[in-house]
Amino acid sequence: MIPAHIVIAGASGGIGRALVQTAAERWPETLIHAVARSSQTYSQPNIKAYEFNLTHFSDCESFVKKLSESTSKVDLGIYAIGTLNGTGKRPEKSLNEVDDRSLGETFRINVSGAIAFAKALKPLFRHCDPSRLLFLSAKVGSIGDNKSGGWYSYRISKAGLNMAVKNLAFEYSRANCATVLAAVHPGTTWTDFSKNYVEHWEKGRVAQPEVTAARLLDLAAALKEADSGRFLHWDGSVIEN
Repeated sequence: MIPAHIVIAGASGGIGRALVQTAAERWPETLIHAVARSSQTYSQPNIKAYEFNLTHFSDCESFVKKLSESTSKVDLGIYAIGTLNGTGKRPEKSLNEVDDRSLGETFRINVSGAIAFAKALKPLFRHCDPSRLLFLSAKVGSIGDNKSGGWYSYRISKAGLNMAVKNLAFEYSRANCATVLAAVHPGTTWTDFSKNYVEHWEKGRVAQPEVTAARLLDLAAALKEADSGRFLHWDGSVIEN
C-alpha cells in the first residue's frame, strides 16, 4: 500500500514526530498531514502542518474541514496522542493516589479524543480503496495481562480505547469503509513520555522513536481485513484484551 494521504495526530510527540518524518522519507509522493496542538515547521515539501487540539470534538471537526480543502479521502490515519496522567502527575501506584480529575482528563485524552478523531475523519475513509486507521494503545491496557495493578488512569483509559476501537471497526464496516482499524501497542519507546520510567532498563528493551515509527508503518501495510477491531502488538500478534 502506497498511501496518497496520511494523517498523523500528535505530530509533536516522540512517536508522532518520528511517524511524520519516517512516512515522509518512505513515501516522497505522499502528502503527510501532521497535526499537533502547537505550531510545527517542516522542511520537507510533502509534509503539511496543522495546529489543532484533536482531543476535542470541535477541533477534530474544524481540522477535517480544513483537511477537506486538500483531499476528499484519507488512506492512513494514526492517533498518536496519549498521556500517562491527564493532570501531569506520575501514574498512580495505589488507590489513595486516584482522583476524579486525573481519571477524567486521562480518559478524555486517551479515549474521547480517539473517538472524536475517528468520528470526524469517517467521511474521508468512505471510499473503496484499502485504508488503515491505527490508535496507539499500550499492553498495560490488557485486562488479561494485568499482573500487578497500579497505573489506574492509564490502564483503564487504554482498556477503554481498545473497546472503542472494537466498536469503531463495526461502525466503519457498516458505513462501507474499506478500513482496517486497530489498537496497537507500539512497544516501549525512548521519548519524553517514557524516559523517566525506562532510564535504567537494559539496552535493547527500549526502541528509538524512528525504529518504532518504521514498525508501525510496516504493520499498517501488512494489516488484513480480519485484523479490524483487534488489539495488536507492533509485530502483528494479537494481545489479549
